Amino acid sequence: MTWHSVGKNLARILLTCAIILGIGAAIVVLSPESKATRVAVDTARANIFWMTPSTPSNTQKFTAALRDLGHEPPRAYRLNDNNVYFSTRVTHKSPEMLVHEYQQAFVNSGLNSRAWLQSTEGLLSQPSTASRMTQFDERSEAAMAGEVLPASVSRNHFVMTGMLVNNPADSQSEDDSLTASVEAIEKARVRLAASYTQCGGDPAALKRAQQRAKNQPLQEGSAAQKLDTALARQSSCDSGGPQYCSDLRERLNAGNAELKAIEAAINAQPGLKDCEALRKFDRDTLSMMSEQMTDRVYAFRSLEATRDPASGQTMVTASWSDEEFDMNSVLADEYPVSRNGADEIPLCDSCKRALSFDGTADEALYSTHSLWSTEPVSRVASEYISSLTRDGWDYIDGDSLARQVLARIETPEPDTGSVLRFRRDQQSMTINLRSDRNSGRTLITVGTTQ
Repeated sequence: MTWHSVGKNLARILLTCAIILGIGAAIVVLSPESKATRVAVDTARANIFWMTPSTPSNTQKFTAALRDLGHEPPRAYRLNDNNVYFSTRVTHKSPEMLVHEYQQAFVNSGLNSRAWLQSTEGLLSQPSTASRMTQFDERSEAAMAGEVLPASVSRNHFVMTGMLVNNPADSQSEDDSLTASVEAIEKARVRLAASYTQCGGDPAALKRAQQRAKNQPLQEGSAAQKLDTALARQSSCDSGGPQYCSDLRERLNAGNAELKAIEAAINAQPGLKDCEALRKFDRDTLSMMSEQMTDRVYAFRSLEATRDPASGQTMVTASWSDEEFDMNSVLADEYPVSRNGADEIPLCDSCKRALSFDGTADEALYSTHSLWSTEPVSRVASEYISSLTRDGWDYIDGDSLARQVLARIETPEPDTGSVLRFRRDQQSMTINLRSDRNSGRTLITVGTTQ
């Protein structure tokens, strides 16, 4: 797993949690496939995680399991000013076998309450049933408790993720939280109704679905039913008294019934599922939930295993943070890193920094940085050659070397990228630039060694 994979898996953590956590999952309406990231912290600091005190923290339970599984001692890095750690293990066992082994180790260390063997992606692929809803509830509780769950599992690959999150009750009253949940359902109902109309949904089909949904009880075990139970327990809501709680319950039932009616009408018209407005509704809903989760995450852990079919070996890479992790700093489109190593990385006039990944202690000689620009590859390359040679760097024809490598493996030469290589004293720098058609940006990766 590279540092790029870390960002991908952080996004996967948020998406997985957004899907399995409560109300939000109930307002994603399409099929499952539409529900789919240098102040040195030295080795001694990293090794603190390798020791298990008498009352271990969640993170120490995680690292204790890794140690018992045969992982190497952790290596410390900085990711956008966050402390992150890596540890690897090589084995001949398959990823599918390793899921069982790692989950049992997490149970033994006290991190997990049980061995979670089914992946979230596998659960999403199943038809929507009461049993699946129960499994979602169980996974939700486990995720919020800091357990590590499989996100995806295949013959040659697995990803497992976990996180620690702050309780929203710490920053808002239960009354405020309940009210906000009801309001979220109402806003989703308005947006979904507009999308249904925009996609040409049949009004008669919707009316029939509304009649069927009218006065139906909330599904047992559903997020809406749990919210209704919480409201029923409250003696007052926002100091509005019992009547206000009663009104909230009525709004909850009405909003939930309307959402279910629109979803039933959509399912009765399969062609609607290809409509971009409805797909955008799902994407926006998941994005909103991910943003809400981002503010609450204060630690992460991620494992990725990849098997080489030729050798039969599987490399397992674990990554995790300390318990002061700022998820916003990693997922931001632009992050003004101000640490020592990051200051030495040049920015072209139009460049914005997204990620900085610096080694610490024994690996402080290495760093990798991700940037982007709205200018074309040729202009960005020209800016770098001009500014770096002016600062005393010697330019080496990196593109020429790249063409030689590509020729040896009989790969067509890329026409949308460029490789620049520079040297100054004992320092080396490689800059990879490529055009991203989806965003229209030039993506830049800068690697340095000393």
